[in-house]
Amino acid sequence: MTAWWARFGVGLITVLLMPRTALACELPTGWTSMKSEADASMRAALSQAEASIQVGQPFAIDIAVCALGTVEAIKVDAMMPRHRHGMNYTPKITRVSSNRFRADPLLFHMPGLWRITMKAYRAGKPVHFSLDMSVK
Repeated sequence: MTAWWARFGVGLITVLLMPRTALACELPTGWTSMKSEADASMRAALSQAEASIQVGQPFAIDIAVCALGTVEAIKVDAMMPRHRHGMNYTPKITRVSSNRFRADPLLFHMPGLWRITMKAYRAGKPVHFSLDMSVK
């Protein structure tokens, strides 16, 4: 019993002593947060509002990634889960600043539910994010 409490106490103290601003940045106000796997050391948001996306028209998205450590690169894609197909284009990713990226062009060629997916790489390992958008 003592060993369990000792391990628990060390873990609790470690969590309590972590800085409240552990992530390297704040996500921009008004951007849409992306869902991620259970990795609290990284968050992401994108600038594009689904209401401004038009079927058959190319568009760009800006992505902010806040992480413990350096995000080396990201990959962005999109697919229609119900139809099981993706886009006809692969967007080019450009680093805008230390924690911001631009993916351009994306093009949704059909109306319906689209899922934007992103992999953010840190230490060579990906963290997966997604965001569902209904495009009319």
